[in-house]
Amino acid sequence: MENPKPNAVPYVVDEDGLRRLHFAPDCVQSTMNLADPYALELRYTREMMAFLLFDPAPQDLVILGLGGGSLAKFCHRELPDASITVVEIDPRVVALRKKFHVPPDDSRFEVIPGDAARFVADTPGGHDVMLADTYGREGLASPAQAVEYYTDIRASLAPHGLLVTNLAGSQATRYAHLETMSDVFGANLLLVPVEGEGNEVVVAFRDAAFEPDWKWLREFAPTLSERHKLDFPAIAARLERSRRFGYAKRTLVARASKL
Repeated sequence: MENPKPNAVPYVVDEDGLRRLHFAPDCVQSTMNLADPYALELRYTREMMAFLLFDPAPQDLVILGLGGGSLAKFCHRELPDASITVVEIDPRVVALRKKFHVPPDDSRFEVIPGDAARFVADTPGGHDVMLADTYGREGLASPAQAVEYYTDIRASLAPHGLLVTNLAGSQATRYAHLETMSDVFGANLLLVPVEGEGNEVVVAFRDAAFEPDWKWLREFAPTLSERHKLDFPAIAARLERSRRFGYAKRTLVARASKL
């Protein structure tokens, strides 16, 4: 799914207490706070941890796209009982893992060099959670590639599993991916616009009939906040608002009206 240009060499910039992974001067892939390397500096990464509201103790977690390792190292620290597999297509990005404090491979954590689409096509089912953050120098893969990709992801999830994906890049491409996700997963999508960052986080459930117990989530969110030091009450509120107002459906209807 990721297709950075061969000459789009990733590089690191340290400035104002932050370390950033770039593919180009105008393309920041990841940001790390040098004073707190495990913190989720970018808001969209914090939104992607929404999966813990639905599965607070996943045993099998897959992360598609390493980048600067924000999600990978946060999950490694916060979910000590989870087996975590990270897939990254660009070996030059993998080579920078130490600069971003990504932990070494061990019995429960592994970074695999390879293509995300090929990985999900070849991997057996049963994954509890997949986090997809495969936005590279060329943005998201073309919509024509997306149907098989999302179909394979859904097939590789456990019956209770879920996908959380970051949609970034051009509006047309993001809409096309959202439409494909709706076709593959059904209308059971939660879309959360990321304030100040211009992208969206989408939660898709393997079970198209699954309906969150919002009252229970509101009550459980403070426990997660205390455990992981993230604002889960606010995350839960944004997800519930997405469901109540049908953000995903309204976005797709708005796109269709412009075609």
